[in-house]
Amino acid sequence: MTKSKNNPGRGNTIRESNTMKVMEEIREKIRKAIKEGVSLREIEEIILQEAMMEEREAYLEVEDDHKNGTYFRYLGTGDGVLRLRVPRTRKGGFRPKILPEKYERTSPDYEDFLQQLVLSGMTPSQVKAVLAAKGIPYSEIVMNRVAERISNKLKEYKSRELPHDLLALYIDVKIVKVRISESIMERAIYIAIGVDLEGNKFVLDYEVRDREDLDGWKSFLSGLVSRGVSRVDVIVSDDFSGLDRVVSTLFPSSQHQLCITHMVRNLMRVLPDKEKEELMIRVRDLKSSRNVEEGRKAILSLSQLVQPFSPARAKRLLDAADKYCSFLNFPREIRHYLYTNNTSESFNSTLARFEEELGGYFPSLRSLEVYLYVSIHESNSRWKFRPMSVIRHYSYHLKQLHASRFQVSLDEDF
Repeated sequence: MTKSKNNPGRGNTIRESNTMKVMEEIREKIRKAIKEGVSLREIEEIILQEAMMEEREAYLEVEDDHKNGTYFRYLGTGDGVLRLRVPRTRKGGFRPKILPEKYERTSPDYEDFLQQLVLSGMTPSQVKAVLAAKGIPYSEIVMNRVAERISNKLKEYKSRELPHDLLALYIDVKIVKVRISESIMERAIYIAIGVDLEGNKFVLDYEVRDREDLDGWKSFLSGLVSRGVSRVDVIVSDDFSGLDRVVSTLFPSSQHQLCITHMVRNLMRVLPDKEKEELMIRVRDLKSSRNVEEGRKAILSLSQLVQPFSPARAKRLLDAADKYCSFLNFPREIRHYLYTNNTSESFNSTLARFEEELGGYFPSLRSLEVYLYVSIHESNSRWKFRPMSVIRHYSYHLKQLHASRFQVSLDEDF
């Protein structure tokens, strides 16, 4: 039953007076605590304690109830565990608003703290270790909420508009293992990383599919186009059969560079040891070529070296010669960024680290998506303050080449 008040105005005046008195008491307790050298955590306990007591006083002024002492409650926060004396009433209708939902032992900042631990690249076992060291309880319920929050962030990330103009687009597929129902199965993650004409690097998008195939590449690259990517100077990829046709269809004015690092790995598998040193000499000739014509000669030399051991690979080198030489159409100073897909592999290694730390596979598709977002967040955060300085230095010249290639005005904002 709610108490009636004959003079509400007078009640408000009393309430304001009491509040000022309580605030002064809290200040005095904090001043005393500071003088005594108590920790910030203990000061936080004092503030919360007094706030709850004052909240109960306000509650009893309007409710027909009575004080009924306090009970101890431990509250996990991002700074540690607080030991609080929670005020209660006889009828049990009072509950301090500063406490989290009933039956939980953590505060909202604890949830934020867990999210930051996950986004910093920690696996669940590492999070538990950090919490244990700080004396903070681990909550599976809150971890699930954190995973849900990250999943929602990922949905937003995957629906944002993408930049129209890029210097380079690195595309790759990473195969991972995921537990689905009772089986450990492989899944293909399509990855796109962009570099703009100022040298800024960022993960554009990803897509999880059952396998790497041409349908997957069409879907993934079409998705990039539909979200805004349209003018790309060079697309760097591995030599997946048929991918060149997909790229030329969706990006008809772009150069397509096949990864030389990946090519070398494949050739190393078919060459005897005595020929591997010669292979690297001829690869260096390709990388240091002055122009596309010299590059084609270097590819011919590589093909002749490989021919006795793998005629099929030798023929493929000749067929794809121009795509192995696309980087030679760009200024010499930036070519070493364009002839390899190492940028994608750097991101893949971050994801592989999580896979290994989780026991060699991701425990669920949701877990995979959470750690994909963590990998994206980690990579983008690392790259944000480390633009590719050489590309930034030659930015104006690269913009001139870009405007000429796509027949647009240099005044456009790209």
